[in-house]
Amino acid sequence: MANLGIKHTDLGEVTITDATTSAPHTSQFQGYRDHFQVKCGLVVRHPKCIGRIANIESSGSSNTFDNNDLVTLLNNMKIDASTRIYCNQTIKTQAEILMLDKSNMYWTSGKDAVGGEPFIAFRGIPVRMIDKDILLNSETAIS
Repeated sequence: MANLGIKHTDLGEVTITDATTSAPHTSQFQGYRDHFQVKCGLVVRHPKCIGRIANIESSGSSNTFDNNDLVTLLNNMKIDASTRIYCNQTIKTQAEILMLDKSNMYWTSGKDAVGGEPFIAFRGIPVRMIDKDILLNSETAIS
């Protein structure tokens, strides 16, 4: 029976041998086995609630992340209190270097109110760094 992406299979009663006890003093007992499978998904309720900036150069001697691309993206989105910007370590580093510019008007830093963790924000929207295996620098450029 499948329900809301969760599948459960009852594998019944089985005899289980306790592996923590050495032979010949192994103990056995009856147990129940079940198998659960969960399938998750993401639903975006409004097309203006998600966006992506592609083709950001991740190598070279100069920062290649452009604030103008992010301003354009955000101005085409629906922004509310739960809006977040997600990036990998390379882009976050480039953003932090842009934040050091004295003429910077968009980037700010501070401490998280709950955990006291440092963070950066772009126009007040928190920037979060995620696992390097999710947002890759090696993606093929989009033409």
